[in-house]
Amino acid sequence: MRFDKILKKIFSQEDLIVKPPVLIDIGASGEMNPKWASIAPYCICIAADADDREMGYSEKLDSRFLKSYIIHSIVTNFDQPKEIDFYFTHSPYCSSSLPPSVKELEAWSFYNLFTVDSIKKKRAKSLWSILNELNLDYVDWFKTDSQGTDLRLFKSLPKNCSSRVLVAEFEPGIIDAYMGEDKLWQVLKYMDQMNFWMSEFIQRGQRRLSKTIMEKNGWTDCSKLCLRISPGWGELTYINKIFSEPAIWTKREYLLAWVFACIERQYGFAIEIATFAGKRYPDNIYIEMEKYACAKLHGNVVKRYVLYIIRYGLLGLRKIERTLTEGW
Repeated sequence: MRFDKILKKIFSQEDLIVKPPVLIDIGASGEMNPKWASIAPYCICIAADADDREMGYSEKLDSRFLKSYIIHSIVTNFDQPKEIDFYFTHSPYCSSSLPPSVKELEAWSFYNLFTVDSIKKKRAKSLWSILNELNLDYVDWFKTDSQGTDLRLFKSLPKNCSSRVLVAEFEPGIIDAYMGEDKLWQVLKYMDQMNFWMSEFIQRGQRRLSKTIMEKNGWTDCSKLCLRISPGWGELTYINKIFSEPAIWTKREYLLAWVFACIERQYGFAIEIATFAGKRYPDNIYIEMEKYACAKLHGNVVKRYVLYIIRYGLLGLRKIERTLTEGW
């Protein structure tokens, strides 16, 4: 069965019709989260970014999602009584409610992206107040790239809401890019205490080459220089373990957790969900879900074998022989 067909079956369930998935995207400059493309027609999306220079896609959200809301204000971890400063940087992807750490950034080749073009007062709202205004009290997929405030935004949700988030994506810094920012180590520490496991960690970075050295040598494009990229920030995806407190989860969450696990290509976890939920809520749909995840696992292995043979020939066959006994 194709993924779109099984999605149609899952999202025709009354539990998900009455209570559609809520997807949060804070710092939504650029394109829609590509992971959401297949489920957009069934979901409510809340996209927020105080710097709307690269939010052209947001005008099209109504046609992609079941419902969509565009928030052109600063999203904070607490309600602000008045407008606060927002730092518009040379790159809209680096604008933040936190001032850039200018002195620290001068040591890095991309320092110019953080150059502050202007500081303007902007309306600020807490994430929870935004949800309340929309008559929503839950979040299923939390994604934030807020340039320094990812963790505090997640923590600002009431515990009974944040603990029920099924997928959480963060993009915290490793180097000092903003004054008082939430760092990678803080996200790791906090999420380690939550009922989540890390599905993905992508290390991103830049070249350490100071502004002074570049100007002295007349270098404008450091990508042509023999200089390695150093870690600068990370892209983290967490998935809720969901099994540890079965009493608080309903059929809706198990269906949705399975969909999200498949989107993340975590088919082993998807099988766990389908098996567990099938015992708790006897329904043929869980059998179909389990079969689909198993087929994807098998299909991915076969695909990998073929790619190895095409790429490496005899060496690929030897690699396959080793993995059959030792594992990937």
